[in-house]
Amino acid sequence: GFCLAAAHNELPHQRLDSLMVSAVDMNGGEGWEMVDKIPAEEVCGFAAHVDHSKYAIPNVVHFCQRYGTGKYFFAKRKVPHDIFTCESPLMLLPPPDSAAKYDYRISPDGKKQELDPVRKVREAFAACSVIQAVNEASAYFKRKHCGDKANWDIKLNGSDKGMTQAEIDAEEEELRQRDQLKSETR
Repeated sequence: GFCLAAAHNELPHQRLDSLMVSAVDMNGGEGWEMVDKIPAEEVCGFAAHVDHSKYAIPNVVHFCQRYGTGKYFFAKRKVPHDIFTCESPLMLLPPPDSAAKYDYRISPDGKKQELDPVRKVREAFAACSVIQAVNEASAYFKRKHCGDKANWDIKLNGSDKGMTQAEIDAEEEELRQRDQLKSETR
C-alpha cells in the first residue's frame, strides 16, 4: 500500500541509519556512531539514566543480541521467565564506568571475550540500557501489584543463577589474578 502510493506519487524519502542500534559489530546502517562519542567512563551510567541534552543517542536499542561488560551479561533467552513477578529479584546493573573498567565480557558459560576499545563501549551501552529497562519494568510491576511481597533484591546477572555484587567482585579478582599469573609465566 504505502510503498506503491509513495512511488506512484514520487514522494521523496530520506533514509535514517541512526534511529536504532542492535548488533555491536555493525559499522553502518545503525546509530552506533552516536554511542561511540560517549566517553567510556560515562557510557554505562549514561545508558542507564539517559540525558538527551548531554548526548544524542539512537531512539531504540533492539534487545536482539547478547550484551556484556566484564562479568555483567544480558541475553534475552537467559532472562528468567518469572522476571516480572513479585518473587523475582532485579538484575545487577554494571558500574557506571564499566566500559573504562572492563575490556572483556564473560558469558554465562564462563567464556571470556576480549573487546576492542569501540566494542567495549558499545557492549556496555547496550548491556546497561537493556538491564536498566528490564529493572524499570520489573520495578513498575512490583510497585503496582506486589505491596510488601515485592522482592527488591538485586542479584540476577544475565542467567538463571543469581549472584551478589560481592560474588561478582570475587570472581573478577580471581580472573585478574589468573590472567596476571598467565602473563608472568610467558
